[in-house]
Amino acid sequence: METNAILDDIFNSMPDRFRAENAEEGFSFDLGIDLDGRGWTISIHNKTCRVKQNIKENCSAVVHTGKDEWIGITTNTMDPIAVFLAKKLTVDGDIDGALAAMNLFEYYTSERITVKEPSWVIDTLGDNFSVDENGIFTIEKLNCEYLADRFGTPLFVTSEAQVRHNFRKLKRAFQAAYPENDVNVMWAIKSNTMLAFRKILNQEGAGGDCFSPGEVYATFLTGADPDKFLLNGSDRNEDTFRMAIELGMRITLDHMDDLVTVERLGKEFGRPIQTLIRVKSDMASLQDLPSTFYPGVTVPLEVLNYKFGVTYSEAVEIADAARKSSFIDIEGIHSHIGRDLHLPEHWKWYAYDMIKLCSQFTIDTGIEPGILDLGGGFAEIRDPSSHNLNELAAPAEVYAEHVCEGVRKGCREFNFPFPRLWVEPGRHLIGSTTVMISRVGNVKRTPGVCTWVHTDASTNFLSGAIRHNGMSYHLLAGTRARDKAVETVDIVGPNCAGDLIQPRRKMPELKRGDLVIFLDVGAYNAVYANQFNCIPRPASVLVSGQTADIVCERETLQDVFAHQQIPARLLAG
Repeated sequence: METNAILDDIFNSMPDRFRAENAEEGFSFDLGIDLDGRGWTISIHNKTCRVKQNIKENCSAVVHTGKDEWIGITTNTMDPIAVFLAKKLTVDGDIDGALAAMNLFEYYTSERITVKEPSWVIDTLGDNFSVDENGIFTIEKLNCEYLADRFGTPLFVTSEAQVRHNFRKLKRAFQAAYPENDVNVMWAIKSNTMLAFRKILNQEGAGGDCFSPGEVYATFLTGADPDKFLLNGSDRNEDTFRMAIELGMRITLDHMDDLVTVERLGKEFGRPIQTLIRVKSDMASLQDLPSTFYPGVTVPLEVLNYKFGVTYSEAVEIADAARKSSFIDIEGIHSHIGRDLHLPEHWKWYAYDMIKLCSQFTIDTGIEPGILDLGGGFAEIRDPSSHNLNELAAPAEVYAEHVCEGVRKGCREFNFPFPRLWVEPGRHLIGSTTVMISRVGNVKRTPGVCTWVHTDASTNFLSGAIRHNGMSYHLLAGTRARDKAVETVDIVGPNCAGDLIQPRRKMPELKRGDLVIFLDVGAYNAVYANQFNCIPRPASVLVSGQTADIVCERETLQDVFAHQQIPARLLAG
């Protein structure tokens, strides 16, 4: 296996890459390295270095991380602080000593490892984002300088053409990969609630899932087709169910109480309500898959401990109760794992396991699921959650092929009829459509410590940088995007919570007034944006060719306090 061979070479070469002259007199340290179960001990004593397999007892510290992360750290393609902040690296014991020990080695180089300039990402932008010959970043036919001057910064900017392209590409991919039945590609509006985006995707024929009355309202305000939509959630009240039923949406059953409420409403409306049961997949084929959110936990264990969905046995109980009612129509099975299924191969086996579950469900209940909703989680092409700024994720076609291969394998193996397939990509469809344009303020350079580049962006608005295991966004200097990266900086914002947006990033030398572009910020940033430190939230602009329209106004200070009141009794004095 290529990865293991590279790891062996990394550790075997460490004594040769050890910089003894940089070790302090008397520095003595045993550093254990645990990479997904493979272990080594790096022993540094009297300015000498020895490396042995396995982790010895009583190490000064033990680093736990993944194989790919360690390769990235030792080749200088991933920053250890960024990986640590992303919860993909943990240290037991003396953290400061571990960092000191790791800094005593030259970076590993090999013909098998390609270290790219940050500007390599320009070649991945496609037709709707570009950098001209002068190094100026452009969205469709409008450059970032024009947009920043016209609308101000920070500014979310979305390419309408990219939204349409992403949907059409994924839809075509599934149609080609799954001719056996219909595929409903459903955009998860929770990822970005701009009404304009929902309208565009309605025009393209996208379905969707909704989690709240607000998401239902936004979806159908824009003229959606209810037959393609599903109401999800683990605790919805009667008014929310009623709203969905009146519109003609399908509903997931997430608890026996849901069945009771929906059945009663079915009697009231005088018709059976179309439902799916949300089931926690046992993921039998992926039992050892590690969680990307919780180090040391497997994805099956993580799923079991989700608040969402019911176990298989609970699903059978719900189905048995539903069979006794003429007002409940169980049409299918729903499941959602999300971004923990980050590789196409994982999706293949997840889909296979879900077909196996559907087949067993038919045997146990007499109800044959005609719809299989696999949820979402496909990565964007420049997947920020991977923290890998050196490689691209698999394209849409590969995800579709693997999902449908798993479905097809399961259907043939278990003699199960090919179901209608529903998928709920949120970030895959909207993530790469949007950038944030920000302007540089203070640049603080402290030699030997750090360079902090302040921007008017913030983790207030790019909360993906600090949520879950964080995000590593590709960055470009807006008007000098082709310039060589010459310094490593922390990109920070103005709030008082540290506001570390992107740590240890290689950039051209930046100065006050420069523009910094954050790529791939369309998913889960605008919807999580907040007003910490009373900072108004930014505007969002939609670009179509040479036209730019505001789709969400920039907040004012008055907006920040618009819903607050001071009681009259406090004003008397």
